[in-house]
Amino acid sequence: MTDTTDDSLAAWRGDVERTISELNITLATTVVAYDEGTLFAARLWWVLHYLGHDDVRVLNGGLPAWQAAGNEVEIGSGGTEFPATEPYVGDPRPDVIAQVDEVVASLDDPDVAIVDARTADEYAEGHVPGAVNVNFPLNALPEAPKFWKPAGELRAMYEEAGVTPDKHVIPYCSTGVRSAVTYFTLRLIGHERVSLFTGSWAEWSLDPDLPVTTGDEP
Repeated sequence: MTDTTDDSLAAWRGDVERTISELNITLATTVVAYDEGTLFAARLWWVLHYLGHDDVRVLNGGLPAWQAAGNEVEIGSGGTEFPATEPYVGDPRPDVIAQVDEVVASLDDPDVAIVDARTADEYAEGHVPGAVNVNFPLNALPEAPKFWKPAGELRAMYEEAGVTPDKHVIPYCSTGVRSAVTYFTLRLIGHERVSLFTGSWAEWSLDPDLPVTTGDEP
């Protein structure tokens, strides 16, 4: 979802809620998200978190960690055998999303830290002015399975980049997937004011009137 205008957000929310309903998930369901060790389960966590779903967890290390621990896996298409008994209707948390106009308004705000979760090369080619670059894989240990780094190490990494707990943090990437990992990580280590610019660079770069900084400095 790379258009954060009100109409686009409403349409995207409707599509997501219909998909979740088909899985027979309700707001009372405990959801555990996992991946192949990419960390991208954090994107599903963020989507459900935005929709007001409280009981959502991410399996640390993903499927590789599950298998390495000797746990069983099933083969097949997955899904549920039971039809949805009620439609999934979220209770969105608007502060979880940063729309493009909010990002523009925050550019010179010392209370805001903008984090670019892309690679150093992508960042150097063009980024939101003032954004610091913390590539999203740095949130995890380098070896497989990809466990999140210890909280103290993560706090030190972000604070070194100027991303401190007292600031309102706005992560972004190309399309809001990699930066959802950053969002999840920051919430995990205690940051309370975090808003994902889910439109990310895909939305920002399409507007020729928005400022762009190149090079490896904010």
